[in-house]
Order: sequence, then structure tokens, then C-alpha cells
Amino acid sequence: MKSRQSPSPDGATLDFAFWGVSLCFLLSGVAGLVYQVVWMRYLSTVFGTSELAIVTVLVAYMGGLALGAAVASRKVNLLSRPIRTYAVLECVIALSAVLVPLLLKGVAALHAGLLGGQASPPSDGGPGEALAFLGLGCVVLLIPTACMGATLPILAAGVVRRASQIGKRVGWLYSLNTFGAVAGTLLAAFVFIPALGLWKTSFVGVLLNLLVAVVGWFVALRTPSAGDVEADGQGGQGADEGSRTKSASGILITPVLLVMLLSGAISFVYEILWSRLLAHVLGGSLVAFATMLASFLGGIAIGGLVGARLAGDRRRSCYWLVGAEMAAGLLTLLLFFHVSSDGFADRRWGEATTGSLANLCIWLLLPATICIGATFPLAVRVLAGEPGEAGRIAGRVYSWNTIGAILGAVTAGYFLVPGLGYAASFKWAITGNLLLGALLLACMRPRPMVSAWGAVALVLVIAIFYRPGEPEKLLTLSPGSPPVARENAPELIHHAVGHSASVAVLERQGSFLIRTNGLPEAEVFSKGGASLSYTSIRWLPALPVALRPGTRTMLVVGFGGGALLEAVPRCVESIDVVELEAEVIRANKLIAHRRAIDPLQDERINVIVNDVRGALRLTEKRYDTIVSQPSHPWTAGASHLYTREFLELARDHLEEDGTFVQWLGAHFVDEDLLRSFCATMLAVFPHTQLYLIDDNFLFVGSGKSLEEPFLPEATSEGGLARLSNYPKLSNVEDVLAKLQLDENGCRGLAYGSPEITDDRNLMATKQKLDGTRKGAMNEPGRLREVLSPLHFLNEKDAGLLKRGGRGWIDHGYLNRLLQGSARNIDLSSYRIAHFSQEEQLFTEAVGLQMSNPRQAISRLDALFNSGSVKGESILARARALAVKIRLGLMRRDLQARGRGEEMSDLSAILGEDKELENEFLRLNKRHRSLLEAEHWMVTGQLQRVRMLDPGNYLLEDHRDPLYVMAAEIRMRCLMDATGKTHDEQVADVGKAAELLDHLLSLTLVSPLSNLALVRQRIQLAHRLKDIAYLRAMGWIMVRRLTSAPAKAPERMKDLYRAPLGAILKPYASRDPQGRLLFSDKEIGKWYHEVRRQVGDSIFPADYRRR
Repeated sequence: MKSRQSPSPDGATLDFAFWGVSLCFLLSGVAGLVYQVVWMRYLSTVFGTSELAIVTVLVAYMGGLALGAAVASRKVNLLSRPIRTYAVLECVIALSAVLVPLLLKGVAALHAGLLGGQASPPSDGGPGEALAFLGLGCVVLLIPTACMGATLPILAAGVVRRASQIGKRVGWLYSLNTFGAVAGTLLAAFVFIPALGLWKTSFVGVLLNLLVAVVGWFVALRTPSAGDVEADGQGGQGADEGSRTKSASGILITPVLLVMLLSGAISFVYEILWSRLLAHVLGGSLVAFATMLASFLGGIAIGGLVGARLAGDRRRSCYWLVGAEMAAGLLTLLLFFHVSSDGFADRRWGEATTGSLANLCIWLLLPATICIGATFPLAVRVLAGEPGEAGRIAGRVYSWNTIGAILGAVTAGYFLVPGLGYAASFKWAITGNLLLGALLLACMRPRPMVSAWGAVALVLVIAIFYRPGEPEKLLTLSPGSPPVARENAPELIHHAVGHSASVAVLERQGSFLIRTNGLPEAEVFSKGGASLSYTSIRWLPALPVALRPGTRTMLVVGFGGGALLEAVPRCVESIDVVELEAEVIRANKLIAHRRAIDPLQDERINVIVNDVRGALRLTEKRYDTIVSQPSHPWTAGASHLYTREFLELARDHLEEDGTFVQWLGAHFVDEDLLRSFCATMLAVFPHTQLYLIDDNFLFVGSGKSLEEPFLPEATSEGGLARLSNYPKLSNVEDVLAKLQLDENGCRGLAYGSPEITDDRNLMATKQKLDGTRKGAMNEPGRLREVLSPLHFLNEKDAGLLKRGGRGWIDHGYLNRLLQGSARNIDLSSYRIAHFSQEEQLFTEAVGLQMSNPRQAISRLDALFNSGSVKGESILARARALAVKIRLGLMRRDLQARGRGEEMSDLSAILGEDKELENEFLRLNKRHRSLLEAEHWMVTGQLQRVRMLDPGNYLLEDHRDPLYVMAAEIRMRCLMDATGKTHDEQVADVGKAAELLDHLLSLTLVSPLSNLALVRQRIQLAHRLKDIAYLRAMGWIMVRRLTSAPAKAPERMKDLYRAPLGAILKPYASRDPQGRLLFSDKEIGKWYHEVRRQVGDSIFPADYRRR
């Protein structure tokens, strides 16, 4: 009896059953990829995002597919109604998929039970942990994935009725299922997960599977049994046994299966290589992953259609299979050559739109993947000679190909790409494709000699003569970054492909940039810059210590460039650092001898290479503070560190009054994300504060109040500086100037906002492919718009101004700090609300002392006449400032009257103004000594100043307006060589350098004063022969000049060129031809590096090319 089914899409009429099955398999592909995307994210929250976890979970997933296909290939011929069995399998997939998220909770507990309870967070567990992940992953995924793997061979058995339909219908189904997978990938990433979350999205797949089961069952009722097949002259059901070992093309079955196994491995090598390379353009977001995966699958789907069209005669199909393998290799060669070119890297990818980036994925991935996709139907057609074998052969080819994909994932992720790099990995993958084509030709009988030898020759040519270089220009790109002029582009000095990311070290203008997958991780200062590296990241370890002075143990999430670890206060006794990628640590070791400070030399630091969530689940250790600094919150390795579940995990590993500190770049979030993360923090840490350090948010959370007491070790003598080891965190005011929202303000910010959870990870789903974020919090005005209504200083009763430890709040100093950084408060309203009249007058006097000293005196007189000055410190400072200004006016007046010679005697000057003399005598001893020293210095009596004990005039509190003046007097004394021995001179120059470094680290040194201090520090570096410092300072000046606004006046630029001239002057001279020569080799090398990168116009005119 003949089937009522019509032939396949080769021109014959398509019957109802075939169309029904086609629809089912399309929807099944959608569901399958929805599951895969959802399950991979679920599993990453349980097993972590380390490469070990990802690969083992992938092996479990694909292993289930391969097992299902292998079992189906053996049993499919026993099924009388394959389509009905397929409907049952779809129902089983749906039911088992419901259980996957539930089983994962049990698996997490089992995983912790098997390996947990360790004394400290473990490193990546290696083979033992991999086997545990694999076993647990199989427990969760085996049933649904095995059923998925079985569907194609079973459907093939149900729809193939004639030999001529074998390749065409199998290829058609394979292609439709893959097109469904493309749709599932895009829908899951762009629609379902952002809108519904992981749990509800998985039910989209469940509903699709159930719909497919119902439609499949209905189709099965109208389809005859599998025994009703048509013979068309190419063999019947009773074909001889020889056909099971050799195809009509004369090729043995085993070589074809081996080719498909290796082809699957190579295709997965390509997928990993392209995804790693394109990350330098697209980034590592869920959207980027979905776009690349959809492009890859889309090519395979189109290839499946092409292969189905070409799969006619078996021997001809074998030739097409050879062509597909070799074309895949050759096309990849051309594409890799294209992306390695300077032209590709020089395109303005940082300004590319979402559409252009998606097109990039399509055009790079589609050509070779079309060839890869065509191999499956062609291989099935080569091996299957009769319709009854279609299901069995399809299952075998699918299982072998999937096993190959597993081998490719493991080999590429662990050995090939990390060991060989991109270029060599591409070369041998391309060579592998060509070799597979040659192998097929060699195994055909009769053998096509010319074609076979030609293929072998091509393989040898590629293997011997093709030597591609690493795409270095591409590896210097950073996703979303604006283009950099060729002369300013950083130099790639190291690149390595790790298990979870590629890591690059670049050198640019005197510092090192560390990037993972193209994304900037950290900037590291080179030698000589130890005293210059007072970057904002130092707040991360210092702030929790200031808030909780008893902090002794610290966990740091993410090593980066180690800048945070350079600044951990000495009171912290042990530091555990969890870093996901081992190559980041190796990169830091590579530049250790060239960097200013090497944190790996700190004996307190213990580095753990692992995913932090996985590591914390397996330990019972608790910490006084946990500092989390993942750099890009939308990436796979970081997005799960901003969820409520991770914060709860961190809380469970904190001491009772421990603190959790979370870094978050303002340019990474919009208002909604900021509010949601604040809500997430408050859900776990009821006491949360928000700080703003430059353009970076710092959340600090704790189970106990952070405000009662607030900064308990703060004193008027700068107690916080001794605690934090950070000059910019010395007093209460330094912290208050950075604080945006107190605990009440954070509650207001978070009100009504959804939390970020593993199920609905807004950090991962709200990132666009082009990296843009409309309304990002670093945009002009956004911070003020969002934070100003909640800022603690805008409250009528700012309680924190009354809780600053044992030290009083210096509103004048706080006002000066806020003038330089406050964008979110109304300073005039703040002064009205919190300044006393005396504080307002004193603040105005400080601002007027240089520009209009008489007006400053007027303000100070009003302060003294008010009769209600609160606080002895402000009164003492006001008196000292008044005397200093009046002495300056008297010296100016004497000079104007021609009595300059009388200025040398301070007592004589004071004798002319008894009121001033009385005020001078009322000063405390330190201020009196300071003003004496200042008078002697400005009147040329430096030797008298040197006779003073510096402890009598140096001020301890840098909030005092005269603090910098006292330090400059001491510096002048140290730099004066008169009457000193050589050893004394060397010792004093070293002390002067330390003092200058301290002054340069302070927040309130004005830009112009800063440049004057820089020039003095350069002179000291010359005397100390500290060439490394000169280079480091020179690069800082270069970077300030290159970042200056285009319309900046030349006079302003000349102020920054002057230090460059001061660096070069002792070493530069010109030969008779006018060429610059340098007496110091390192300075000469630095000069030529600067000139090569930015041109010689950066230097003063005397040091430019003539």
C-alpha cells in the first residue's frame, strides 16, 4: 500500500501531513532555543559563569541531544507511527521543562552539600568540580534534551516515503527547526526575557511544546503507518546488508560519520572564535550574544535549505558535501583576512548603530555557516539509500555531529584558542575543513584522482604557507568607544585568550590598559607614578574602613588592574580576591616589574580564580566587608552580581555589622536602573547609602545603621586619614562631599521600583547592541534631576551634619569641596540652611583673601563683632587669617612708601599698629609661629625660618586655610642647600618630595597652585635623578593637554607645556644642525614616544622640530 503523502518540496505537491509536521518542527525550534537561552542563564546562577561551569553545562545540554538522537536512530525503525511518538516526545519535553527551574534549586543545595563547608572560597575546582557540574547538569537536563535530540530522526522516519525525498525532506526539517531556533533566540533575548523574566519565559516554551504536541497528534491521526513506503528504483525495505556499511557513492559509512563529527567540532571552534573576536566590536551583553547566535544559526538554517535542494543523487551529494566543507574553510580564510585588516579596525565601530552591528554579524557569519548547514542534509543523503533508513541515518549523523560540537567546545575553550591564539586557531580550523573535503574524496570509490590530489595539494599549501597574524588592531578596539586617531591608538603589548575571556594589555601615554573581551577593566600607572595614582577607585577600600573602623577582613570581587588593592588600608589584615579569569592575573604579573605599585607583592592578598557566586556557596567564611567592582554590569560574567540573590549570598558571608560596597558606573545606568538597583540593595541591606565618586556610584549597605554613629573615628585632627591611608578621605567633610543619599534618601529613590533578580535581571536585558543608553546618569543634568530632590544636604534637617564622630563640621571647608564637585545640590540654599552667620562670613573671607584682601578684612571684622562665634577652631582660624592679611597689607604699604628696608623687623611692623600687635599675641602658638615664618620668608630671611622647629608652625588639619602656606614654607626650607652637608641635602630633598606629593594629593589645591607645585616637584625629581617620576609626570601633563577642549586658549595650554619644558631642560641640547640631543637615554626615548604619538606641538616651542 502506498502512502497518501505527497512528495517533498522538490516540485511535487505538499500534503497536509508534511505541512503539519513542518509547522510543528518550526515551533519546536523556537521552543528549543527559548529553553537554551533561559536554561543557560539559570544554570549560570547555580554553577557560576566560569568557563568550567559554562562548558560543562553545555556538554550536559548537547550531550542530551546527542544521546537522544543516538537512541532514536537505533529504535526509530521499530515505530509504526513516528509522528505520534514525536507528539508524545514534545509533551514530555514540555512537562520536564517545567521541572528544570525547580530541580535547579535542589541541585544548588546538592552542589553545596557535596563540595561546601570549606574554610575559604575555593578556586575553580578543575576536573573534580567539572564532573560534579556535568553530573548535576545531566540530572536536570537529560530528559528534555534527550527528547529534543530524538525528534529529528523520528520525524524523518515519519515524513520520508521515497528515496528521492531523503536529503530534501530531512534538510527541509533541519532547516525549519533551525529557523525556529533563530526566532527563539531573538524572541527570548529581545522580547520574552526582558518582559517576562526567565521563569515565565520558560512557560512560553512549554506552551509551544504543548501546542506542537496537539498539532502533531492530530497530524499523526491522518498519517498512515511508517511501513507504507514507495520504492522508486533506489532500493526497497529489504536492501542488502552491504548498504549499511557502504553508500552508493562507494564511500564507507564510518568515514562520513567521522567527517560529520569533525565538522561539528570545527563549526563550534568557529563559533567560539567569532564570538570572542566580535566581542571587541559588539560587547558581551545578552543582546550581543543573541545577535551572534542568531546570525550563526541563520546561516545554518539557510545552508540546510541549500543542502536539501542539492541532495539528489548520492554520489553527486558526496561531491557537494566535499564542496561545502572546503568552501566553509576558504570563506572563513577570506573573512578572517578581512577582520584582521587595518581597514576593518579603523572603521568607526564605536559610533555604529544597532542595525549596522547586526549587519556585521550577518555578513561575517553567514557565508561559512551556510556551508556548514548544508553538510547535514548532504551527509544524510550520502548515507541513506532507502526511505526506511532516513530516520536511522539522520539520527546517527545528528548524534555524531553533536558529539563533535561537544568536542569542539571543550577543545576550543580549554586548549586550542588559549594555547594557540586566534590566528593559529583559525588556520588549523580552516585546514581541518579542507582536510575533511580531501578525506571524503580519498574515500570515494571509484576515487576521483584529480579532485582528490588537488584537494590534498590545497591542504598542504594552507598548512605550510598560510601564516596569518593576530588581528592586533581589532584587539585594541573597545565596544562603544569613540574612534581614536591612529597616532594616539594604544600599543598592544600582550594578548592572551583565557577560558572565559580574551585579555589584552595595552600601553598608552605612560600607563597600561587592561581589557577583557575589548572592554576596559583598569588603568595601571607605570613606574614613577606611585605618588600620582590617587584615582577615585581608592574610595572603594577606604570608605568601608572609615564607616566601620573595626574592619579587618575584606573580600574583593574582581582583580581588574589591582588599583583597588594598591590602596587597601593597612588596618585590614587579610584580603581575599575572587577573579573569574586567570589570564587577568597573568596579565598583571606580566607588567608587575613596570608598574608603580605591584599589589601581588602584598602578603595580605589571596587570589582565588573562580566565579564569586560559586566560590561563596562553597565556603562558610565571613568578612567584615565585601567590595564588589565588576566593571560592566550587562556582561554575562558581571550581570548576575547585581541581583538580589547575589546580594543575599554576600550578606550571608558578612559579619553582623559588616558592610557591602558596590561600584556602579553612572554611564552604565539610566534612572530606572539606578532606582531598581537601589531597591535591590535595600531589600537585602536595610541600611544603605549612595555616594558619587567622579562619575561612579558607590552603594554601601549593612544590616546595621551606618549613621549612628557616623564615621566614629573622625577627629578634627584628621583621624580618618590615619585610618584610610588616603589623603582625600581625612575628615568628615571629605565623606559628606561625596555622599549623595543617606539612608532616608535611598528609600526615597527606591520607592516603587522593581528589584533586580536572577529571574528578571534588568542589568542584562536593558543593554542595546550599540552600547548606547538613552538617559544615562552621566548625561548633563541627569544627576541633578534625579538626585537633587533626595540629596541629604537639601533636606531641612540634615542629621548627618551633626553626627560626624568627635570632630566638628567645618562648613567652610565642606563648601569649598562642594564648589568643586557638587552637581546635585543648591549651594546657596545649603549655606542658608546650615551656615551660621559667622561661618558664612569666614567662608567669604577665605575666598576674597587673594583677590580683595580689604573686603576679606571687612568680612572678618563683621565676624568678630557678631559676638556669637561658635567653636574655638573657627575663631582661631579667623584670627590667624585676619592677622596674615593685615600683615600683608602693612608690608605692601611700607613698600609703597619707600620704607621697604623696615619690613625685615616683624616687631617693628607690629609696633606701628597696637591693635594688630594685640591680635598677633592672642593667636595660638602654632599660628603665631607660622605667621612669623611667613614674614621672614617673604622678606628674604629664610635662614631665620630654618632655625624654627617645623613642628611649631606646620598645621595638622588641612581644612585650615593656612595649611598649604605652612607646607610651602617648610618645603622652601628643605630645598635650601645653604650650610648643609651633601647627606643632609639628599635627605631634605627626599622629605621635600614627600611633602610636595602630599600637597598634590589634596583636593583643594587650586589648578594654578597645582602647576606651580608640579614644577617644583619636577626640580626635586631632577635632584633625586628620579627619571621614572619625570616620565610619569610628563605623561600626565601630555594627557591633560591632549584632552583639553579644542577651543582652549594657547595661554592656558602653555601653562601645562611649562612642566614639560622643565622636564626636558636639564637634558636637552641642540647640535649644529639644530637637532635635539638628550644626555639621558630614557628622557630621550620618552620625548620621541610623545612626539610619535601626539606630535611635537605638545611641547614648548624650544623643544619642537626646527
